[in-house]
Amino acid sequence: MKTPLLVLIAVLLSWGVYSLITSNFTFTVDEKHTGIVLQFGMIKNIQDKPGTYPKNPILDKIIFLENYPLCIDVKPAEVRTKDKQRIVIDGAVIWRITNPERYVKTMPGMRAQAEMNLDNITYGLIRDITARMNLADIFQPSTSFEIKSKVQDQMTVFGIEVIDVRLKQQDSQESKPTSLCD
Repeated sequence: MKTPLLVLIAVLLSWGVYSLITSNFTFTVDEKHTGIVLQFGMIKNIQDKPGTYPKNPILDKIIFLENYPLCIDVKPAEVRTKDKQRIVIDGAVIWRITNPERYVKTMPGMRAQAEMNLDNITYGLIRDITARMNLADIFQPSTSFEIKSKVQDQMTVFGIEVIDVRLKQQDSQESKPTSLCD
């Protein structure tokens, strides 16, 4: 009677030790993420393929970055057009991380910092570019393309690719902006 109980205890104890060791000495990267191994704040290794990888539980810190396109809504911009029309423009930026090493080195706040930079740059460009245009010309594809190109020029140094910039006229100044990212 004691033998099955001892076997059960041994199996449970072995399983617990195995779980403890694998969770502390390895990390897993899925297909949607890139794993960055930091040691003393410096990049030691970048794992962009799915799998389980070893880590030092004391020295290594693991961060995960998204491999898929991300979207942020830009704060609404109130613009006075060339033909003296006052409108509110909602914008959205679809982006992704293309250079994880550069991204980690230049974005201390990671995703929050990247989204703040994208928001500020895009907001300023929407105001500057659309203020030089007539209302009828603002929502043409060429306007979004021009804004996208200029945002991309400024975000490349951060390891970010801008996939698309979308613009939409807000219905009224008092209404809440709807998300273009949905």
